[in-house]
Amino acid sequence: MQAVEIVGPPRIVLMGVGDAGCNFLDALLCLPGGEQLECMAANTDAAALARSHASTKLHLGTSWAGTGGMISAGRAAAKSSRRTIRNALKHRHFLILVAGLGGGTGTGSTPVIAKIARKMGIPVIAIVTRPFSFENGRERLARKGLRRLRRQTEAVITVSNDEPGVRRGQDTTFNHMSRLIDKEVINLVRCFTSTILEPSMVNCDLSKVLDWLKGAGELSALCITGTGESALQDVLAAVQAEDGIVARQLDGTRRVFVTITESSALTMSSVRKIVRTIEQYPAPDVFYIYATTSEPDLGVDLRVTMITSRIR
Repeated sequence: MQAVEIVGPPRIVLMGVGDAGCNFLDALLCLPGGEQLECMAANTDAAALARSHASTKLHLGTSWAGTGGMISAGRAAAKSSRRTIRNALKHRHFLILVAGLGGGTGTGSTPVIAKIARKMGIPVIAIVTRPFSFENGRERLARKGLRRLRRQTEAVITVSNDEPGVRRGQDTTFNHMSRLIDKEVINLVRCFTSTILEPSMVNCDLSKVLDWLKGAGELSALCITGTGESALQDVLAAVQAEDGIVARQLDGTRRVFVTITESSALTMSSVRKIVRTIEQYPAPDVFYIYATTSEPDLGVDLRVTMITSRIR
């Protein structure tokens, strides 16, 4: 893969693929600051694509009615649209793909788009959701797509549709669960885009992120939040809990990417306490990188996102 020469700020493009990926984009674009990102929607379903709020829309394939849930149709549609995809990605420096696996377009097209981008010298990461545990047929399709996607990307972050509700111990409505999944994906997207594009107390640019991602394989992600006067204490308590979800996330990990985001001015004291607490876990030769960002419309007072890999 030839490196893309970067002159000026890196151009990051966020591409939603398939119905689920386009829905993630729309949820992000409805939030404050979402319009600052360069977003592209790619779909085989023309009617669904027309509803997208993305600034650039790519119709994949020659059919206007979608893929009927067939991976082979999604793959063929992306291959037949190579020129359209290449033209859309010209002069971009980093591609984030978001999609839901288990259907035809997201599962079939996403690996093809990633391969096209990498041949252009554009590094690619994918943030994808996996079906609910009761969707056995879709899960088998998702596994097939995931194997192909891993071969064409720097790294893949998977979010199980079950996970957000399980972590909160909730038996909730489908609509509420969908919003929780959207929020999870959006947090991960912002973790990368804000880290690379916005000024930080901790120097973390695109080259450092790419160095960390190189060979990282499939990644796991965890987000911890705190609100109010006890926001910092709540986050530290979650990290320190020996039998908690953070301990399980860090167990056996070899790479840790931590983004610390606050809704107001982030103090060095807060950053220092969070970093020291995370690094208490005995893990020799761990490759850590840290970034700090500020989001006035964060919705909480403090958010710590940890992305981890078990590959050295």
